[in-house]
Amino acid sequence: MDSRSSQLPQAAIIFVLAALSLILFLSIAKVSSTSAFTVGGRNNPSINDIGAVLDQLAPAGSVLPGAQGEIETLSLSGGRDLKISLAEGTFEAETIRPETTWKKILANPSIVVSSADERLRNNGGISKLIGNGCGISESKNHISTGTAHIEDCIGPYSRKFQNFKYVANAIVVAWTAVAGVPNCKSDADTVVQHTASEYTKCIQNAIHGSLLDLFNKPAMSDINTLVVPALGTGVGALPVGLFYQSAADALIKCLTLIKGCERRLPRNIVFMVWHGQTNWQETKQAIVTHLMRLGEAWRPNYMISDRLKIKSQYLGVLLVMLCFAILMNFSVSVPARKILRLSPTDNSELWIIFVGWGVIAVGTLSLFSSSFGVFIDEIGDGWPTVGWNTLLGACSAVCCGVTKFVGNAYLDKWK
Repeated sequence: MDSRSSQLPQAAIIFVLAALSLILFLSIAKVSSTSAFTVGGRNNPSINDIGAVLDQLAPAGSVLPGAQGEIETLSLSGGRDLKISLAEGTFEAETIRPETTWKKILANPSIVVSSADERLRNNGGISKLIGNGCGISESKNHISTGTAHIEDCIGPYSRKFQNFKYVANAIVVAWTAVAGVPNCKSDADTVVQHTASEYTKCIQNAIHGSLLDLFNKPAMSDINTLVVPALGTGVGALPVGLFYQSAADALIKCLTLIKGCERRLPRNIVFMVWHGQTNWQETKQAIVTHLMRLGEAWRPNYMISDRLKIKSQYLGVLLVMLCFAILMNFSVSVPARKILRLSPTDNSELWIIFVGWGVIAVGTLSLFSSSFGVFIDEIGDGWPTVGWNTLLGACSAVCCGVTKFVGNAYLDKWK
């Protein structure tokens, strides 16, 4: 066989492996160079960066009427972004003021969260305005505290804002226990006796549970914008800082602990504030603290997303196979060929051998990955990273090669 023609399969394999490795490397590099979250276009932001953005919306110590701005952007898996914004607005009987601002915010399919009791009575605060504006009727059945009950918006709000699709009634300030879930308030039939701290925790748990329940609703898949007023801070008398803490906790749990929840989150979450509120400094401090906490909690999860982890592992497999294919051209080609059971000039079976090697390495990789996953918590926060997963893929490919060499040696011994 002509030596040049015998080298063609080998050259083609090197080219294919190098091309695949380069594609994966560039893909990983793109994700790794993207910040997990940004504030005002700044990567790796600080608390001061979030504060500076909020100061632009409230230059005189209170939010300007109609003020609106993006506070934080989280880079989610699959190339999606989650934008968290702040917007000033006032619910009225038939509209949301200022209309020009809210027509822009609600220009795409949207859902607005309203604090409600277990019967959707909507007889006080902004829940009354939202209930009347969207034609929400009182429920015949009691609804559990800490859940979200979605209703179509069919009242005057829907005529003003055509993409205002749904109201999510978050059952926060409930008066009656339902299905064993305790209520936070007392009425003539159910008397609740607890300390102020226990009451506060009850309201916080209800907000946290309601938002998590909402994030997992099938209806969220069609939503672009989620508007969230400060739940529980009116009739519930919850300090505004604790509302933002509960909202951030719900988002963190959705993003980091509940499989599939991240994909159901809308592209935009808008926290609604009012220009007449007297506690802006408290609100600002809470937003700064808890949005920073949200970004920091998401950062490690962004870097170890499943897709990035798999790409890193496959890159390790390809790099070992590429190195092996290249080394076959040099002085080490004799032991390399011996492992593959090839004669010094026989390249006819290289394609079959390398494809088989890759398939077995991927299978071994799956076994290794699941096995090491059991010990992730013991290894610490440094695992798994891009480097660790690339090394894991490389070890899988090497183990396949060693296994083949040992197997061949055993067969040769017993021939």
